[in-house]
Amino acid sequence: VQNTAQDQEAAVARLWLGARLGLRQHPDLGRLVISSLLDDLSHEGGHPDVEDSALALLMLITVSHGWRTDVLRVNVTIWNGRFVHRPAIPAVADVVAAVIAMQQDRMRTAFHHASSAVRTFQIVDPFGMLPFALSIAAATSSYVDEELTRCAHEEYWRCFSTEAVRVGLAQTRLLAEGMAAVGSGPETPEVASRLVDLAALARDHGEWVQEQQLLLLALLGHSQSAAHAVLGAPWNQQVGRPRMIVLLAQAMAEASPEESVDIAEVLLDADAAFFGLSILALLWMRRGQVSRRTQVRIVRAVVAARRRTDEGSMLLSLFSDLELAPREARVLRGLHQGLPSKEIASRLHVSPRTVEAAISAMLRRFSCANRMELLALDLLGD
Repeated sequence: VQNTAQDQEAAVARLWLGARLGLRQHPDLGRLVISSLLDDLSHEGGHPDVEDSALALLMLITVSHGWRTDVLRVNVTIWNGRFVHRPAIPAVADVVAAVIAMQQDRMRTAFHHASSAVRTFQIVDPFGMLPFALSIAAATSSYVDEELTRCAHEEYWRCFSTEAVRVGLAQTRLLAEGMAAVGSGPETPEVASRLVDLAALARDHGEWVQEQQLLLLALLGHSQSAAHAVLGAPWNQQVGRPRMIVLLAQAMAEASPEESVDIAEVLLDADAAFFGLSILALLWMRRGQVSRRTQVRIVRAVVAARRRTDEGSMLLSLFSDLELAPREARVLRGLHQGLPSKEIASRLHVSPRTVEAAISAMLRRFSCANRMELLALDLLGD
């Protein structure tokens, strides 16, 4: 019995050390400590509570710092059922899936994962994750339904005013408050300022993960003070998700339009669509100050992103002027087939002048110098 108690104490100590390192300034060391602990526990057996906590922490460290390989490892472990002892573990996986979906600009999916986690945590919440799951649901509910938005916010603030928010993982409390602020309504300078203040509070407590995520939320609201805070942060040389945040800050604060499109393309290729589209949306709002070549690159990136998404996106809706009208699509299809304007007009039962007017309008809107450039955008995608 004494050996069992000592083993349990040693396992808890390793778990605490891994959490302390991984959710603060040393994610790599924290991952190694907790991964090693999981391997030992899986071979030795016993200590199911410690195993569950280790799995939850490894997932949170992983999603916070962008280590997708460990996300895959933990998901496989969860769904093959070998280690799972409590229903709260799949709920933590739902939280992780929601955060990843938000990064990919799949807000409806994020809302459904967060809602699933909320339902579980309302029954059993050994990690104190309910406020955080509720904050994600509140931040993403507006993409689904207005009534759901009202209900999600009411439930979050009801939870936030109780003791529930003061138990469990301290490393999610400030971030949960920031997520709820983002989801409380349209982005405003006051919301961005609140996020930057929360990030400063997290930094004062050594909570680098929370600081990073809060500054990220402020960056997505185009906060220049958040961009400068990121670029001056001690963690801005880290890889993974922190590196994505730094790239976003550079695009917001100091990069040229051409460099900003480069950064946006990197983020889009890294499956961080929300980050990349945020940069492109900011550039598109200022397109009068951007060269024609850069405008064409923005159009191409947006068209490619639109093809990759399978659900509605608020960011993509900001590029509604890039969508083709039915007649424009038919004219462009004729051009792709190599047809002259007169032949296209005949097929559409309109005058050649109407066809030429449609082509000229598309050339102006898509910043193309000629028809070849227009065709190269591949706006039809078929």
